[in-house]
Amino acid sequence: MINSKLIQIYTSLNKEEKTMFKKWVRSPLHNQNDDVTRLFLFIEQKRKLTERVIKKEKVFNFIYPEASYDDLRMRHLMNLGVGLLENFVCFFMQKKERIANRRHLMTFYKERNLGKYLEQDIAKVRQSLDVLELEKLKSYADCYELEVEIFEYISAKNRISAFNIEEVLWSQKVFVIISTLKNACMLLYLQIFNPMEKKTPVFLEAVLEEIKSGAYNDVLLVQFYFYSYNCSKEDADSRCFFELKAFLMQNANKLGREELRIGVYIGVNYYIKSNNRETILEENPLLKEAFELYKFGLEHKLFLKGNHLAKFIYNIIINIAIELSELDWCHTFSEAYACFLDPKDRAICLAFAKARLFHREKKYDEALILLNQHLIDEQYLNIDFRMLQIKIYFETKMYDLMEANLNNLATYIQRHQQRNAYGMEEYKKTVYFMRKLLYAQGLSREKINKLKKEFQSSNIVISRIWFWKQLNAL
Repeated sequence: MINSKLIQIYTSLNKEEKTMFKKWVRSPLHNQNDDVTRLFLFIEQKRKLTERVIKKEKVFNFIYPEASYDDLRMRHLMNLGVGLLENFVCFFMQKKERIANRRHLMTFYKERNLGKYLEQDIAKVRQSLDVLELEKLKSYADCYELEVEIFEYISAKNRISAFNIEEVLWSQKVFVIISTLKNACMLLYLQIFNPMEKKTPVFLEAVLEEIKSGAYNDVLLVQFYFYSYNCSKEDADSRCFFELKAFLMQNANKLGREELRIGVYIGVNYYIKSNNRETILEENPLLKEAFELYKFGLEHKLFLKGNHLAKFIYNIIINIAIELSELDWCHTFSEAYACFLDPKDRAICLAFAKARLFHREKKYDEALILLNQHLIDEQYLNIDFRMLQIKIYFETKMYDLMEANLNNLATYIQRHQQRNAYGMEEYKKTVYFMRKLLYAQGLSREKINKLKKEFQSSNIVISRIWFWKQLNAL
């Protein structure tokens, strides 16, 4: 029962919503079934819902103490409970939609021929729209439908001079512009991970031309998605990144959570793409900007899904902080945010973060102790652990250990290459240059320069800057 739809929906409610739902269950207007009331009474009484606590038989015995357990009856009761929960969810979600609620009220007045109250409500709506901050795409859709309601009422009364056709067309245009730009951003984002035929959303070119007219400079969401689209384009330059970042920072309190999250992910994806370009051999000029964007995302909890932080995000933030020598901040972050990682990854990711910090601080013994303490099942993380060990062996001139570990790593990559061809190919190139670096000790300047040219012409991404520093130090 713990994995049933009933329990999953109930446990997803926050404290305030559970309090509201408790009143909802006990209201005769919404629920007249005493058995359903007792079902939720049992659930409410439990401090923690676990598989042992919430067994069907226990719940059934609480509701029907004199009856033998009947699974069909219990499942029917649970279905009734799910229906009650879903009705409640619809109610409190609808309460959040202010414009939609006004529109429903106006529809009621119109259908019941309460014209006087409808006209009063039109005046209220006009006043509220002047001060309302439309921060969601759906708000513009509701606004358009609301204007249509007003239009239909006025036109039915034949008040030609009072037609609100301009408001109808404006709301519709803004909705189309925002949704077109949003779809364009979504397509460009998906193409990063799933190569597909290049498609341009319908109306995109016309929308971009319309925006250039300047008529939408004061429409927050139009500007947001315009900056987001420009930064998402394949040929976007750093100016687009800076414009989007500045817009996010300046309008953090006006944009909705969804838009903030989209904007931050587009910004950090631009940084990651720029970091993977073949030409970058020194510190990425956007490194500090990306760090600020990641901190902005953490501050607004944009990287958390529920209470979960992806280990990819955790690791890249650690990497950037270390590259910027923000070591104290990095120590604090690694400890504070480890609790948001998946429990099975938590100890390993935290150990890897600390090992990288020790490596940066040249505390090689402490780093190696951490790296040798864990057995890693996940392939890429396993390789990253080994790569860091090999770097430490090189920097501490333990060349025999470096060579032995390179041989072991090459064998490991070869064994797993079939299942992850693309990723393993990148690691194979890294091992190749690790060997070149190992055997470059004592080579002539001419041969070292030849190796540097070969490295420059390669498209290796992993540890590119570290390699370049080591080659320059030879």
